[in-house]
Amino acid sequence: MKRNMTLAAVALLVAALALVAMVQAIFYFTAEDLESDEDLWELYGRWAAHHEVVREPGRFPTFKANAHMLHSEQRDVGELMALNVFGDKSFDEVMATTSCLKRTGELLPELEQLPVIDLDLVAATRALPSKVDWRYANAVTDVKNCCWAFATAAAVEGLHAIKTKSAAVSLSPQFLLDCTYPYIDQSSGGSRYKALALIKKVGGISSESVYPY
Repeated sequence: MKRNMTLAAVALLVAALALVAMVQAIFYFTAEDLESDEDLWELYGRWAAHHEVVREPGRFPTFKANAHMLHSEQRDVGELMALNVFGDKSFDEVMATTSCLKRTGELLPELEQLPVIDLDLVAATRALPSKVDWRYANAVTDVKNCCWAFATAAAVEGLHAIKTKSAAVSLSPQFLLDCTYPYIDQSSGGSRYKALALIKKVGGISSESVYPY
């Protein structure tokens, strides 16, 4: 069980890595970087400079553990892994601050009352294609980053493009971060549901060009 949980944690960290890869290049390292604490501290410094973050002595044990874990799992599963911007964060910290996972009681009453779509009725009244790739319909913008605000903005981008049959326009996650701040616990991953409710309440969301991240 512990082994499976470790692999699951690695998989989620790698998934987060894939989301930020378009924004910032990943940081590879070798076994030689792990030979001593001095080597690891130097690696931590290079990693911090690469990702433009501050190297914190108190976070070194977490960075060290993550580097060793990635190196060990890489050997076991035959995958190429690297340290992303979350390199000195624990798995729980990453999930708490970037996760879009629904927590108990998070759904708003108005969202719980949304009508259920009868898929059988839809299939009976509309000829559906065998497959759809919305990227080729210009309904998907570039991957930007990973957190509830980016996920919400991306969802609205796609829905608007599909509804209006126009090219997707990058929307502002910073607008959501700033405007939902009074209503959510920012340290616990935010809330896609409350962000969507805010967009509905105010009648829209700013574009990224007008309200940059």
